[in-house]
Amino acid sequence: MRTLVAHLAAVTILVSATTIGLSDDAAVASTRYVDLGEVSGVIDSYAMDVNDHGLVIGSSRKSPEDSHEPTVWERDGRRIVLPDLPDNADSTYPKATNGRNEIIGQAPTTDGRIHAVRWTSDHRITDLEFLPGTTGLNANAIADDGTIIGYAIPGMRPARWDRTGRVSELTGPPGLRDITATAVNDHGLIAGYGFGEAWKTQPMLWNSSGQMRALALPSGMTTAITAGLNNRGTVVGGSGDFALVWDRGGRPAVLPNLPGETSSATAINERGTVLGYSSAPSSTTAVRWTHGRISRLALPPGSISTHARRQNNHDIVIGGAAMGPRQDVPVWWDRDGAVHILDCPPGTYSCTVDAVNNHGIAAGHAFVISPLGGASHALLWKLGRR
Repeated sequence: MRTLVAHLAAVTILVSATTIGLSDDAAVASTRYVDLGEVSGVIDSYAMDVNDHGLVIGSSRKSPEDSHEPTVWERDGRRIVLPDLPDNADSTYPKATNGRNEIIGQAPTTDGRIHAVRWTSDHRITDLEFLPGTTGLNANAIADDGTIIGYAIPGMRPARWDRTGRVSELTGPPGLRDITATAVNDHGLIAGYGFGEAWKTQPMLWNSSGQMRALALPSGMTTAITAGLNNRGTVVGGSGDFALVWDRGGRPAVLPNLPGETSSATAINERGTVLGYSSAPSSTTAVRWTHGRISRLALPPGSISTHARRQNNHDIVIGGAAMGPRQDVPVWWDRDGAVHILDCPPGTYSCTVDAVNNHGIAAGHAFVISPLGGASHALLWKLGRR
């Protein structure tokens, strides 16, 4: 088997411009891919996340009759199938990993319940505790200290799990409902919001012990949501037409808009760069705020809109660009805001980039049509740190 390192150095396959509806000019600034399915000899594969150790998580299967198996690919390209719950009923999907090589995911069982699970760095599986009266769990994010956030159903009840897998429900001030946990940092601090009267939203923070405090709103605003959180305790989100940021003391500030547009913030990295989007009457585009100044991330030639999914701590951003109706392509932006189109395999019908680490390795997947049918291919791209 060729190693992943060899593929990263030697792969030269380039997708044709016509495969995903790009012009020749738009295809020039592209980034080559590594097909993890090809590396590991599986027919179907998905990559959902990659951490700074180069651990890629996702799912794969070797034949059409099989369920998808929870999978990790190590830096040398070795595929490892993670253990499942004893009474597993269908495909189990890893969703996120942290800097300690711990992984969270979802696993259905024969009793009809959907379980949230955690795998340790040595690949042991733990069944996370249910909230009383619930039948399903969704674990969304895991911090480096082992704190996990998600929700339980029915009721979309916000949940927090500690390192041992014990669950607690995140609660807000009296009168709030439909509380949502949106982000967790590596110290166990959690950001979220809940709905009050007239569907007004109240932003909140929970500390590592689960204690809640409400975040103040800027003068004249009566509703806001949280979206992102970094390890310094800075929170970002939005209120109506404006992006917001709260400092570690909980003091709010309004971020500037582009002329004639509205905006919202979705993420913040350890440099303090804020990521988000700006909306005009005819389109929505990815933007970021650096030292409080807003700039639009470049659009590929012919694109009508863009969206940003994630950024790393070197201000490398991944996302997508709409080249026309139902013609989205995966892209990345460098620190200067220049856009680069990511290569996808020949025959690609759809292609997305979902994660990027601090070494500029991005992960995603493409659905590829061939004479034998369609299959998903887990992909890696080397973006660099510029």
